[in-house]
Amino acid sequence: MKKVNCILLFLLVFYSGNMFSQGTDGNYVSAPSAASVASFIDAPVSLSTGIPDITIPFFSLATKNPEVGLGVGISYHPNNSGKQQRASDVGSGWSLSGSSCLIYREGGYGSDTFYYNFMGRNGKFMLKKDVAGNKYTVSLTHDKLKLSYDQPNDSFQITDENGNAYFFDIRDKAYHKSGMKTWEYTSSYYLSKVKNVLQSDLLTFTYREEHYTIPGGSNQFVRSFKLIKVISPDFGSLDFHYGFDTALFRKLSDPFSLQDVELKNTAGKTIQKYTLQNEMGDYVYHDPDVSSCGPDSGDNSMYEKRVLRSVRKYGTSSDYEQISFEYRTTPFDENYWTYLKCKCLNDESENPKYRGIGLLSTIRYPTGGKTRYEFEPNTYYVKKTNVYDPFGLDFSASYVNPSALEDRDAQVLEDLGTFSFDSHNGNSGTFQISANPDDAQGNSYLMYCVNVDVLYTDGPVWAPDTPTNADVKLTPGGYDNAGNELFTPGTNTYQILGTGGAGTVNVKRIRYKSVPIPNYSTGHGVRIKKIEFLSSGAVVDSETRTYSYQKFDDNTITSGIVHRLDDHSPVIYRNVKETVGQNKGYTRYYFKTLYDSPDNIDADGNLKYTDIMHYNVLRNGLLDKKEVFDAAGSLVAKEENTFVFQPIGDFYRLNTNESAGTASIKNSVITKQTNVTTSFMGSDAISATTESVRRALDLNIISKKNITPEGDVIEESYTYPRDGAIRLWAAGIKDPVLSVETRKNGVTVSKSQTLYDDASHYYPTSQLGYLPDDLNQSVKNVIYDIYDEKGNIVQYRTFPDAAGLPVTMIWGYHKTMPIARIEGAKLSDLPASLVASIVSASDADADALPANEAARENDLIAALDIFRNDPALKGFITTTYTYDPMVGMTSMTSPGGITEKYRYDSFNRLQKVINASGITLKEYKYHYKN
Repeated sequence: MKKVNCILLFLLVFYSGNMFSQGTDGNYVSAPSAASVASFIDAPVSLSTGIPDITIPFFSLATKNPEVGLGVGISYHPNNSGKQQRASDVGSGWSLSGSSCLIYREGGYGSDTFYYNFMGRNGKFMLKKDVAGNKYTVSLTHDKLKLSYDQPNDSFQITDENGNAYFFDIRDKAYHKSGMKTWEYTSSYYLSKVKNVLQSDLLTFTYREEHYTIPGGSNQFVRSFKLIKVISPDFGSLDFHYGFDTALFRKLSDPFSLQDVELKNTAGKTIQKYTLQNEMGDYVYHDPDVSSCGPDSGDNSMYEKRVLRSVRKYGTSSDYEQISFEYRTTPFDENYWTYLKCKCLNDESENPKYRGIGLLSTIRYPTGGKTRYEFEPNTYYVKKTNVYDPFGLDFSASYVNPSALEDRDAQVLEDLGTFSFDSHNGNSGTFQISANPDDAQGNSYLMYCVNVDVLYTDGPVWAPDTPTNADVKLTPGGYDNAGNELFTPGTNTYQILGTGGAGTVNVKRIRYKSVPIPNYSTGHGVRIKKIEFLSSGAVVDSETRTYSYQKFDDNTITSGIVHRLDDHSPVIYRNVKETVGQNKGYTRYYFKTLYDSPDNIDADGNLKYTDIMHYNVLRNGLLDKKEVFDAAGSLVAKEENTFVFQPIGDFYRLNTNESAGTASIKNSVITKQTNVTTSFMGSDAISATTESVRRALDLNIISKKNITPEGDVIEESYTYPRDGAIRLWAAGIKDPVLSVETRKNGVTVSKSQTLYDDASHYYPTSQLGYLPDDLNQSVKNVIYDIYDEKGNIVQYRTFPDAAGLPVTMIWGYHKTMPIARIEGAKLSDLPASLVASIVSASDADADALPANEAARENDLIAALDIFRNDPALKGFITTTYTYDPMVGMTSMTSPGGITEKYRYDSFNRLQKVINASGITLKEYKYHYKN
């Protein structure tokens, strides 16, 4: 029996005046925005996690390596909107893409866990220590990236599959506090530069540094960084501007607030800009209908967080297009947990219904359209029982004790009624209880609330000048084996205690919501329930998607699982149903998880917590099968995948929240994947098969096989630097395809090869084509004769063995754009002074300030006219080009002298194409609503 007193007459609610420490966990963090990256890695965007892709792209900054560019935008993750989640510099739930860093998360058992997020790549790795104290990295994602740690300098380097190196050597400073002890650590490592394989800078990053002294008289300070500028030599830059509020350092919002991001050319002209409008908003995480729900865990339950209201896109004028956002301000409608009406129970603020507060609900676009999002709490499988069996062998079942309100998904407080008491009528009384359906004898476990309306001073036990008080105690009819009070059906008694008074007692009984107990729990974040698209205020039914996560073979059971191998295990759904509109058909998705690998299951069918196989590929779910049904429920298409896993490396231990200790895991590579797609048309079925084989060493696909619906077998095989260009492999260049051979029904129909024969660089030197009838004979299709120092192809020849045609490319705008293409000419055929003149004019155009842009472009066009009409180019086929850097091509003049000009609006969108006389050839219109 439990009792909760609520003396309404003298109710005092105390709120903490220590606003500085409100809502914090004892840590002095420096990078709350960077920490939001972890959610996208722990619970990535996928149907299997129920996390939708909500991204607003801004723009990207190119580099002299076409494979490397920095995209900037914002992304939303609903699990970054929870009560204890700090709001980023963008706003609660939102993260900025473009800032690149490694995030530290303390592990255990001799290892630390890091998350990385940069240039569109993200993942997870561990930093472990050997017996000699040397630290080394272990990838938990296992992709094509090479991770290395510089222990003396405490920095990281990541090398991609093309030999580009990313240096994370800018360190912040944070502190962890436990009891009376505080110790320093690095929570984030920031990207400082990117270099290509020739060690030339592709991007450099500049940060703003801020310091904050820890309160309490110490000299310790937090050091934090914010990205303020990214430079791509000869291309342009990105500029980031922030507001800063030191009062937010230990609140639930990043003290930095992102105000705008600008894309600029080399002359410093703003090509495009996005501004962010945000504000601070309050959230209440208790039930306002329960009057006595006071402060929660020492705070005032009011959580002030930054909220992103809108994003405005500017071009080269003051006009803008706006995307605005709306958020849910109330809890979910369903009360997922029960509560005691007279007072909040323990952890009431963790009730899953409160996860609805602050979630994104609507995005409004400048076109006038809207997208509406509806989320709901996750549910995941937990085997539960109401039968206590201390000698049972099934340790997987969770016993829900009927004597205490411990599982608020499985239990409920049943209201048995309210009775009045008055000590003037005696110090005892009776009340009635009906039989409990959950108990064979009808006995009950009770909780009750005593509400004192008036206190008496005429009682025999009250002494003047002493406090008055009154209380009620229910008298149990017996006790269970554990000593818990039992109340029997029928008449029960109560005693009035204290100096005397009158009031009421509300009695509730602890019940199971149903028996047998449903095998699920609610929580661990949220999932998407419904996405609606609206046009002109009306829902577009064909675009609406509704999601269900119950098992396909038993709709009463959730397909969600939580493996709990580490402290941040997401809910993964094995079955997801996506319904289109109002009965317009649906799709079923089946995902393979860690539970679906026989290697990971014990004799009782439960997940083992030692020697877990294929961790990286199965942790977040792997699409196993997809079925598409029409509105009538008929299967119209099916896609099935089979996989072959190759374990790699050793077993490693993860930190875990299970009392049994840490889980040991091993990663794998999918070395073979077979995809079979089938379409059903009446009684006919048409199938096609695709098979891919991947090499574990470099993760490259070395062969593909397609079986067409007609039965033809098309096979392709590939080779890479590891197979025949060791110089590239040694430099870290692992991805380029060296050769491709195609066979149809076993007969070779084509073969090509790319050579890298020049030891002075890492660019292709020629391409060969092989004769299908005799693979020992090859023909050179292209020879790449000359590259400039930035890797641009300057001269190449097609079919050189047959007196092929040379082609020369002249690169301008600081060698970022081709300004002339001359067919039939070698570079040596062109007067150097003539080439220099157009290159110089293009560089001047690139560096032009807004006031003289038009003049510099006209100068370039005139120089190109002179170049094209020079007698030295007679007999060659010449095409010339001009550009507005970072916007697009502004003119092209054909070999025949016909010029097309391209005009852009203030948002850098192509507006019209005109000829040299100004006559419009094509026109483009964009319609937006305010």
